[in-house]
Amino acid sequence: MAEDGVPEVLQADRLGHIVPGIRGVYTHVSDTMRDDLKAKLQRRWETALDDRKELAPSSSLPIMFDLLAARTKKQGSVVSLRSA
Repeated sequence: MAEDGVPEVLQADRLGHIVPGIRGVYTHVSDTMRDDLKAKLQRRWETALDDRKELAPSSSLPIMFDLLAARTKKQGSVVSLRSA
């Protein structure tokens, strides 16, 4: 989260921690901050799937196969059959 520039108060909230001192009293997490974090995490997830697809475009694991197939379909490519 630090790499994505997520504010300390949101990092603490996400991890179930409390920000100590005066910052913890006067700094609060907003809906906009949460929406921004969700967008950043979604981008990381999609990048991870794309990176995995580059290694091998299919998988014998049903859940991974479905995730890769959905990502490939979204990008407009043909999906191969499940590998053995």
